[in-house]
Amino acid sequence: MIVRLAIRSLTTRPLRSAVLAAGFGLGIGVMVELLGVGQVILEQAHSPALQGGGTVVVGGAFGPLDSARFLLSQLSSSKRLRGQVVAASPNRRATVFLIKPGLAIAVSMRGGVPSLEKAVGDSEVSGRAEWRDAATDAAWTNALPGDVLRAMDRFHPVPDLWGNSSDSNQQSSATSNQQSATSPQQPAPSPKGWAEWLYFNGRSTDGRLRFYLSFIAGAVHASGARSITARLQLERDGRSTNYSAAAEVDDRELLARAPDLDVGDTHVRLEGTRYTITLALRAEASATPVTGLLTLDAAPGRSLPPAAIHGAGGWVSGYVVPVLAGTFQGVLRIGGDTIRVENASGYHDHNWGFWEGVHWQWGQV
Repeated sequence: MIVRLAIRSLTTRPLRSAVLAAGFGLGIGVMVELLGVGQVILEQAHSPALQGGGTVVVGGAFGPLDSARFLLSQLSSSKRLRGQVVAASPNRRATVFLIKPGLAIAVSMRGGVPSLEKAVGDSEVSGRAEWRDAATDAAWTNALPGDVLRAMDRFHPVPDLWGNSSDSNQQSSATSNQQSATSPQQPAPSPKGWAEWLYFNGRSTDGRLRFYLSFIAGAVHASGARSITARLQLERDGRSTNYSAAAEVDDRELLARAPDLDVGDTHVRLEGTRYTITLALRAEASATPVTGLLTLDAAPGRSLPPAAIHGAGGWVSGYVVPVLAGTFQGVLRIGGDTIRVENASGYHDHNWGFWEGVHWQWGQV
């Protein structure tokens, strides 16, 4: 039926049919051509040559990578990739606005490490003798594993969403953010809901001994101090006992020294890739003291880099696992008992953010 109608239309109105057919053909041809051009443009946009040289461009699942330093250290230390990766170069893109009265100009900027950019063949900087590494570039590029671990395990400033910062620059930034962050549609989270903590988990080879150790710092008080608590949950043959201690620490000192922490006579120290934990706690139910010394040696390359989720009103929740796998050694003394920790499986993670109204659901596999 359709073929008959097409033939009849062609015989009765040949000119109109020819024009219509030519129009359809031209439209399809243009569409195919545009799709082909679009594919070429897309491929070129992802070309390493346009991204700063190299053979492969690596990005994150949700945008740029936030842990290039960790990735570079893994590439240089990986036995599997060492013979395949000749050079790697991180870069960061941003928009800078040049502003003068009555005029604002947006400029796209890209920054990187000069020696690494040249190593991957970045045509923009190759042959530029004045484009060379600063001392900070060399320190960032050639970081020791312990330096990378310390950078991952740092503490984070509490976001100033309420205009309370003593620093004038922070105040002006907070004031500009406050209008949108504290609007009825997007209220800022309560400053009392901020917390950040280090968490350690150990298990003996026979499974009879387990311990969960956390160091939790709360929100900043008006005095500039923060409450910090050390808590040990110790399980022996299925029986669990909790031990804890509390103190206050200056916020600036905490940010400058973490993950090195002090809670009274309980301490955490990171030297190289070894965490040393000195314990002096008391049982929460009976005040029985527990003292001891534990060390956690991080397995090389077994880390999960930092990631943060951002929400409305400045809400943020972050997570990093500096030690996915490690080994605990040490001794614990509880009353007259001595517990030796030998070659226990170890784990350490780190959380930060606003936790008011957040609920945890724990599972174990």
